[in-house]
Parts: sequence; structure tokens; C-alpha cells
Amino acid sequence: MPLVRYVWNIGNVKKLTAEGARKGIRGTGIELLKLVRRSLQRQGGGKPSPAGKPPHRQTGEFVSSMQMEIHDRGFMARVGTAHPSGRKHEIGGYIKAKGKALAIPLHHRAWRAIKLAGGKLQPVADKYNLRYVAPRGGSPLMVKKIGEGGSALNIVDPWFVFKKQVYLPPRPYLRPALKKLKNSRVVAKHFKGAF
Repeated sequence: MPLVRYVWNIGNVKKLTAEGARKGIRGTGIELLKLVRRSLQRQGGGKPSPAGKPPHRQTGEFVSSMQMEIHDRGFMARVGTAHPSGRKHEIGGYIKAKGKALAIPLHHRAWRAIKLAGGKLQPVADKYNLRYVAPRGGSPLMVKKIGEGGSALNIVDPWFVFKKQVYLPPRPYLRPALKKLKNSRVVAKHFKGAF
């Protein structure tokens, strides 16, 4: 009986398996990055998103900071951001003032004005004739005088409130995208196509 000799080239099999795994990981990482960016596309118009939902897009800076990195010779993909508020958005936390206080816009006009002024409060205060008011027992405000009247509430329009720190509730954007990716067939598709 003739014998058939079969030689298993294990080095070639390892190389092809590693290449397939790298392609699958890279493809899956790209899909996750797309899902994260898509979840952050909702326009906010100066209004924060509800707690538990991904942050609204205000300037596009946060969305454009999202990136994917390949590590460990291609066997690991990381999707995330180096943006300072990235972690706070994902898990929540306190934001503390670097100077005297944080100036928090109270409506879309104030938010838009401070954005156009490059984040500087003084040009906004000068342009819109805003005044600093420190009520007893309350947080200081920057207000616009809109008329004369008997009550202070009738004559001012509050634009900013000053706080030493504020709590930012969690607005996760990575975890929901990862969950959505795990529940889809995209991962299997990328790994199947890689082998």
C-alpha cells in the first residue's frame, strides 16, 4: 500500500492566522470608531444632552478627537479620545474651576456669544453690556439689564452663573457603541473575511 506523506507547515499557518486576526481586529476597531462618531453627531444647539445619553455635538471638537490606535503588533485596537472631558462624559464626575470660577452659559445666546469670543468672558460682557450680580445666599450671575421695573426678576436676563465646581452626569458614548457592536454581525464579518 502506498503511503502519502503530508507535511504540516505550522509556521505558515501561524503567520496566516496572525494576519487574519490583525485584519479582523483592525476592521472591528474601524467599525467601533464609526459607531462612536455616529452617536456623537446629534446637534445640541447649546443644550446639554440628557444624562445617560451620548453628549450632543456643540462644536465638533470632541467628535474629531475620536481616534483608533493599533497596539501589541496589531492584536489590540483602542478607540477613544485624548480630549480632557472624554472621561468625564463617559463616567461622569466633577469639573473644578482652574481660576476663580466656571462661567456656565444659561441659554443658547450666551453659549453662542462665548463661543464666538473664543471662550473669553470679558469681550462678551462688554459687547452685550452684561453686569455682575452677587445675590445673597446664591451663586453669582452675569446678567443683562433689559428694562426698569419694581422687581429685579423683571428687569434682568441671566446669561451666566458662576460656580467653583459642577457635576457632569455620565453621558456614555463608548460603552453603548461597544454594546451595539457586540450585538451586531459586523465582528464576525470582519474576522470571517480575514481568514
